[in-house]
Amino acid sequence: MKKLLVFAIAILGFSAVSFGQSASATASGTIVTAISIAANGGSTALNFGNIVGGAAGTVVLPGVASPTRQSSLTLPAGGTVSSAGFVVSGTSGLAYTVTLPESVTVTKVSSTETMTVDAFSCDVALAGTSATGITAISTLAGSSRTFYVGATLNVTALSPSGTYTSSPFNVTVAYN
Repeated sequence: MKKLLVFAIAILGFSAVSFGQSASATASGTIVTAISIAANGGSTALNFGNIVGGAAGTVVLPGVASPTRQSSLTLPAGGTVSSAGFVVSGTSGLAYTVTLPESVTVTKVSSTETMTVDAFSCDVALAGTSATGITAISTLAGSSRTFYVGATLNVTALSPSGTYTSSPFNVTVAYN
């Protein structure tokens, strides 16, 4: 009987039953460069140039590097014409969104007369065409990209001559 008991213990010792299974995994994360935006060359001025007053109308300035104004109003030569330039910096290959203002008000210097600037646009894809809307999406190809913002100036009838300017407006960038 002792032999049988020793034999049974030996067999049970080698035939352990396993009910659990396991696998392993790792944890990781990637730190990317924070996205940022700055004025291109220190200038973020959106300038519509000289406009002959008297009639109501619009002046459209596309958000491209070398904009050409379009308007039913008379646009004489002279005055500065420029889209506002910005540089977005971050991690190459990541998509980002640019958010533009819906509208801003320009006020005649030393006066209270106003006009509205709206229909903001930009060329974040650098395709040479300006997409109108308050958001635009692109992907960083390299660590930075320059883009330009344009808009539409709504000229009111009989606007007094003079320089009109706005308070600073925000252009925001964020990773998608």
